[in-house]
Amino acid sequence: MRKPHQSGQTIVLFAFVLVAIVAVVGLVIDGGAAYGQRRAQQNAADMAALAGATTQINGGTSAQVRADAEAVAAANFAGAGSTVDVDDSVVGFVTVSITAAHQNYFAGVVGQSTWQVSVTATAKVGVPTGAIGAAPIIFSSEVFDPVTRMPFAPFGCSAPPCSPPAPFGAGNGDIPNEADDIAWTLYGPGVNTDAVRPYLAGTATLDVSFEVGDYIGQSNNGFHASIFGDGTGVANPAECTGSSAHTNIDSCLGGTDVIVPIVSPAGTTCNDGHDGGCFEGWALFHVVRATGASVKTIEGYFVSGFSRGGSAEDVCTDLTTCPELVRGLYTLRLVN
Repeated sequence: MRKPHQSGQTIVLFAFVLVAIVAVVGLVIDGGAAYGQRRAQQNAADMAALAGATTQINGGTSAQVRADAEAVAAANFAGAGSTVDVDDSVVGFVTVSITAAHQNYFAGVVGQSTWQVSVTATAKVGVPTGAIGAAPIIFSSEVFDPVTRMPFAPFGCSAPPCSPPAPFGAGNGDIPNEADDIAWTLYGPGVNTDAVRPYLAGTATLDVSFEVGDYIGQSNNGFHASIFGDGTGVANPAECTGSSAHTNIDSCLGGTDVIVPIVSPAGTTCNDGHDGGCFEGWALFHVVRATGASVKTIEGYFVSGFSRGGSAEDVCTDLTTCPELVRGLYTLRLVN
């Protein structure tokens, strides 16, 4: 004979089981939906971080970096009550964080009406270093005061524009013969005009290693007149393709700042026995114009001191100090 209260126990037990079932279903369905929202947020954060880093590369202010990153985040994710935080306090890095509530349907039965979904993305601005970020031109350390490492007059300029610019190109050797001379380099023994053009245009990169004291001059006494330019002094990326005859100092670097390697003068011995042309460090040079006529010169001035050894990045650790670098290709990559 069934006792009267047994049916009531069944209902209570069923209610507990039903709540458990709803909770499990909620975890599966709402969890899957939350994961989908997180993926959308992450995509938006990734794109926003890259957008902010791109603005930073192009010389934008911190306010512009944040505004561009926030705009891209909003365009790609518009979750209710979402917040976007942009951090560009560390030069070379832009971090974007997006937080938004996920509206649950089933999980609300067990008191979880919303879940906070947070994502973070960091884009790193890759500043060209070593041979990749430097122009294929070498200058003599005789340009610089050996104590202060600042350029002697008239080779330096602390507050551009400076007039008149100093002409460089007094000789035609494998290394700069004097303070006002230059030579070409591919950071190894061989140099020819067609090989230099892609590096002027930034369409090719070099994978070489060298240290202070290594020879990085030429080996063919070539002055390569056609890669100087016509003296207009205006960079024209449309002409600087890496292969055409217009790919020269003028069309690729005119009016811009470039990192250049500094080498020792004749009378010093490189690690491999060369007389002069031994790598010593880096400096930042402003190209005004270049002329490849009967008088082959590169006109400009140094806008930084001489950074001994290290990498080309040592000359430009803060992107705001040299935003117009065009040698090599900046890289953007997500690091978080």
